[in-house]
Amino acid sequence: MLKRNVKIISALALMVSIGTGFTTVNAASLSNKTPKSVYCSSKNFKTKNNENFLKTKLDPLVTSGTITKDQETAALNLLTPSKTNKKSNTQVKKEKSKDSLKTTLDSLVTSGTITQDQETAILNSSSQEKSQKKAEMDKVKNMTQTERKAYFQSKKTARKTNFLDSLVTSGTITKDQETAIKNLLTSNKSENIQAKKEKFTNLLKTKLDTLVTAGTLTQNQETAMINALTSSTSKSTKNLK
Repeated sequence: MLKRNVKIISALALMVSIGTGFTTVNAASLSNKTPKSVYCSSKNFKTKNNENFLKTKLDPLVTSGTITKDQETAALNLLTPSKTNKKSNTQVKKEKSKDSLKTTLDSLVTSGTITQDQETAILNSSSQEKSQKKAEMDKVKNMTQTERKAYFQSKKTARKTNFLDSLVTSGTITKDQETAIKNLLTSNKSENIQAKKEKFTNLLKTKLDTLVTAGTLTQNQETAMINALTSSTSKSTKNLK
């Protein structure tokens, strides 16, 4: 649940923030599990369906009469990033994600839990895993629906490991060190999740404030939109499981 909520919040914040230069950093992934539902939702979220994703959250406000269709359209146009801005921020996000893992590992080096050489090996292994995942997603993207179904079915029976497991197997780190790394990463996620929510809420307000200032939305309508986009995150975005 924690990992899913972190991904949802980070993804939402990234989608809305790309046009402003604000980038939310995802915590480092500890698993190479890539079930079909995750791939499909990630693909839809990052490409042609971003507007549809936000639209499903705002449509109930149109239905209830809280906002008009035109007001919803204005908000969607403001919150949906352009392809150009999205592309220009991809590398920045990757670098910050790497820095986030390094910061975590640095603290373990300082405490003597792992060595500097082990930290380097972990960072290299993490980068390699991310490259492999990207290659896998590119491969799946070009498959037919039948091929994709068969591919993910075969993945269900495959042994699921992550880059830390591989480093334990190779003797690069011990099982206790792996546990310490995972515990610290999980702790950091737990501590940061509320901060991520607050940053996302503030980011939404900053963007929607321009519509309030222009007279497109009232203050109450802005509040309703922010609540719709930030409340019941795990429930209303279950397509991102």
